[in-house]
Amino acid sequence: MTMDLRALLCSHAKNRTFDDAVVKKYLGQIVTAILFCHQRRVLHHDLKSANVLVDGNGTLKVGDFGLSRAFTPPVRVFTDKLGTFWYHAPETLLGASRYSRPVGVWSFGCIFFELLTGKFLFLRDSEIDQLFRIFRVLGTPRVQSWPEVMQ
Repeated sequence: MTMDLRALLCSHAKNRTFDDAVVKKYLGQIVTAILFCHQRRVLHHDLKSANVLVDGNGTLKVGDFGLSRAFTPPVRVFTDKLGTFWYHAPETLLGASRYSRPVGVWSFGCIFFELLTGKFLFLRDSEIDQLFRIFRVLGTPRVQSWPEVMQ
């Protein structure tokens, strides 16, 4: 039976997470899928646990490419149409219209946390609350460490 990864996480007993071998297997498959897309210059734009499908054998597939975009260097301007903001990288929450592969890597990191804990990393009610939560956890960006933050 195929289900999405979020549903699988929710079906686990409360406060129970996957063992390390399963997490490693799942993360490896997600990284392979992201790499496959990025090598073909595709940004998913809505990578989240609910868009990762798991079959009965534990094989994962990334789905829902409805918001995906092709990208080419130089990075072009994208619309602000992105998926679930709980998985958005800070630069997209700050309104950046030029971004690339790192936003998918950020989403992957959020899924990584979910697999380890069974919880959302940054679960908030609005984009601004989301951004403030990220800053509380990781620190407020400074121009010295992230020059693009002022653009």
